[in-house]
Amino acid sequence: MSGSWMVRVIKRDCTIEPFDERKIMRMACLALPEKSCQIDDLRPVADGVKMYLKVSAKPCIPSAELFDLAARSLNYVGLTEAVRILTLHRAWRAAQRRHLRIVHDDGRCTLWDKSWLCEHAIRGWNVSRQAARIVAAEIEEALLTGGRRKVERKYVLVMLGARLGELGLVDVVPVGSFRGGI
Repeated sequence: MSGSWMVRVIKRDCTIEPFDERKIMRMACLALPEKSCQIDDLRPVADGVKMYLKVSAKPCIPSAELFDLAARSLNYVGLTEAVRILTLHRAWRAAQRRHLRIVHDDGRCTLWDKSWLCEHAIRGWNVSRQAARIVAAEIEEALLTGGRRKVERKYVLVMLGARLGELGLVDVVPVGSFRGGI
């Protein structure tokens, strides 16, 4: 195979990013019941997925299909508990997303979709797509685990600015005050 091999992953929000086997290793490591996991212990799992992708010669793969490949690879090496935890967490996140609403300044509510937050980070704060996706995922996780059903848009944007500031990705963190029931 040539050294220029690359598979692209089509994310749920229709953005496309390069395949990164380190994400599979991190995902699996976080799901293992024993938190003593070293990321390199999961190299065979990631290598198995990578090998399958190379052999299949698919230029793009949906993230859901990639998740399934990773789960099969984890099962193959006997990490069935990690698969169970990842599958339950993925289903929980999907269910929670369906109930989370963003309240806009004009009072209208829209369904949560982290892609708008990611785009805001890219355009408004000039951060890379990868950094924007990571921070947007962290904010999404915080909102979903917080149990809220409605969140003011400006509250989410301040969360974004604060997190980017904590990570040293921006020079100025916007300061805002909120009215109403968050």
